[in-house]
Amino acid sequence: MATVNLFEMTEHQSVEKPQNDSVKIISPHSDLKMKFLRCVALKDTVLMEFEAVKHGKDTKINFGSVANVAIDNAGKQYKPAYSVGGGKWRLGYTSLASMVTADVPISVRYRIINVPESVKAIKQLNLRLYSPQVKMSSELVKIMNIPITREKQMMQATDSSKTVDEDFY
Repeated sequence: MATVNLFEMTEHQSVEKPQNDSVKIISPHSDLKMKFLRCVALKDTVLMEFEAVKHGKDTKINFGSVANVAIDNAGKQYKPAYSVGGGKWRLGYTSLASMVTADVPISVRYRIINVPESVKAIKQLNLRLYSPQVKMSSELVKIMNIPITREKQMMQATDSSKTVDEDFY
């Protein structure tokens, strides 16, 4: 059986594109733009991927925080792990600042576990980003209405004889 890497799907295979319009991002940081790319789930693990672009000057930004929280459509809260630029998964309390080059997009992913299959969306993802260099410290980035694409939906969008690559666990 062939595997499908969820983050190397071609445009015609992507099932998330039509859903992007429902996602709303509110950021108090005018020099940091975040764009929703996709949210996929395999079993009880949900992976949310964003593209971040910092305008202005190069700086270190900590994308992890113990204050980060994801809230599903049933109101249950989860503490997300995060990965920047394809790096190691980290929890908020082991967070490290990542160098962000000005005007260069960087991949930022958040992962939550033990999410029931009945959950269809993340109603809100609250992120406390930190960078003393640009005075980012207390205000939350709020990302709302993130639809979850489940494994069954992904298989319908590709070839049902293929399996999904689970290497992002």
